[in-house]
Amino acid sequence: MAGRTHWQQAVPITFGFKVSTWTDVMIRHLERFEQIKPRLFTSMTGGATGTFASLGDIGPAVQEGVAHCLDLSPMNVPTRNIVDHFAEYVGLLGMIAATLFQLQKKYPD
Repeated sequence: MAGRTHWQQAVPITFGFKVSTWTDVMIRHLERFEQIKPRLFTSMTGGATGTFASLGDIGPAVQEGVAHCLDLSPMNVPTRNIVDHFAEYVGLLGMIAATLFQLQKKYPD
């Protein structure tokens, strides 16, 4: 098939090579998703302000136990105003959407 560069025809390529480029980028997206899982899927059980005030000295242990039971990571600093993990997730979803949009745009029905 015709290779393309800067929206112009280039040297011939195989369809398999083209599919490998799609596969390569999607594998990187999957790797990124695996890498953010420990930061994204967290347990925040530190109370209303994250100080473990209502749980006392056993607060960190309770958070660790809840995280373990739910297969999550305990938050290092359990507070509700930390949202960087959500922003990272939304960024990754945006990258995946952009990749799929580009593929759809280049190869519509």
